[in-house]
Amino acid sequence: MMKIAFTKNINKKHSIACTRDDGSQTWMQCDDFFIVHDLMHYAAEITLAYKNAFYGMLANGVSITDFELPKAQRKFQLTEEAIITEHLVNLLTIEAKQGTLNDFNMLLAESFTKSNTAITTPVFSQDQLLKIKSSYKLLINQWIALGEHEQMVLHFKK
Repeated sequence: MMKIAFTKNINKKHSIACTRDDGSQTWMQCDDFFIVHDLMHYAAEITLAYKNAFYGMLANGVSITDFELPKAQRKFQLTEEAIITEHLVNLLTIEAKQGTLNDFNMLLAESFTKSNTAITTPVFSQDQLLKIKSSYKLLINQWIALGEHEQMVLHFKK
């Protein structure tokens, strides 16, 4: 089971460190955006039981900083679950900042169309979306409650 440690800092960048089953690690320093984004990933991937999206790829050896590289320089291909989750997380993050989006699945389909992906756009039930949002809300509230240098530790089972 991979351990994911989010460390909060006030006057410098936060950090996210993942320790895999074999003891190897991947980590990065990050700003508030990546904390929000990666907590939303966690909420979505756990709720949907995805094993091969962002956290699954990290658990299988991809370095977290490799996701920041231009596509041509990456030594890996995004999985179908990773592509789906990225679109989903981006839209859920917009919704968390701006309020409820009308016809979420239609906007998700538009996002897939604009990115020209060959993957069939999934349709998520209201129940699935509510569970992801509820999980995210708990996670972000835990993050907000942390003090300087405190950690929030999550686990991901691949």
